[in-house]
Amino acid sequence: MINFYGSLDVLKLAYFGLIHPYLSYDLILWGSCYKNMFQRVFRSQKNAVRILLKLNPRESCKDAFRSLGLLTFPCLFILEVILYCRLKCELERGRDVHQYGTRGRDNFRLDQHRTMAYGRLPSQVDVRLINRLSEGIKNLNDPNQFKARLKHFLVSKAFYSVDEFIMGRWYENIRNM
Repeated sequence: MINFYGSLDVLKLAYFGLIHPYLSYDLILWGSCYKNMFQRVFRSQKNAVRILLKLNPRESCKDAFRSLGLLTFPCLFILEVILYCRLKCELERGRDVHQYGTRGRDNFRLDQHRTMAYGRLPSQVDVRLINRLSEGIKNLNDPNQFKARLKHFLVSKAFYSVDEFIMGRWYENIRNM
């Protein structure tokens, strides 16, 4: 096994050189594909992390991802999609359309659509993901600071699925993060 031949720093370099490029290649395009394919790739990433830290096959990797400072595969997808949207898409907030003090006036608006295929486009998924971020992260204007804060948040939470990020209860606990 590779973990007997080097220190943790060398193994992390091997991870970022051999595994991470395959995880992040065109992730925005194929990341919203079928969940079983997504889960299969994520299982492979967890196996790699278990090898890095010499964990048992049935042991949880959530704390291992946090201690190594690695993004889980779903967090990597969330990061890539949000950064793509933030830097490339023109986002429109509710307050840009009307002046009413509604509950969602600070959220970004989704385009109207009739099909599920359109709803799975990165330009639609990203708006839903950005709207789930805390106001402290969402309102940052500097792209580098936004990326750093978002990455720190995703590493600290180590989500195991995109649905866990969208539907999770973590949102109420970090309003000021």
